[in-house]
Amino acid sequence: NNHGKISIRLAHQILDDAIQMNINTLDTATSYGDSQSLLGMYSGLSQFSIITKIPELELPIKSCNIIKYID
Repeated sequence: NNHGKISIRLAHQILDDAIQMNINTLDTATSYGDSQSLLGMYSGLSQFSIITKIPELELPIKSCNIIKYID
């Protein structure tokens, strides 16, 4: 995106269009800014499968370190 951050309204319109085009998988990550929060505000989210990534965790991996990314 060469034009900066899009509005929530436009993002939701894009998601509506994706549903109409039978796109059913979304890829996101914490490093994509507030994309995960934006998706959480979308009423049609249940129509998608979501692939997400979390930052690399230090060893040993503890569940409390993972939960903060998926809560």
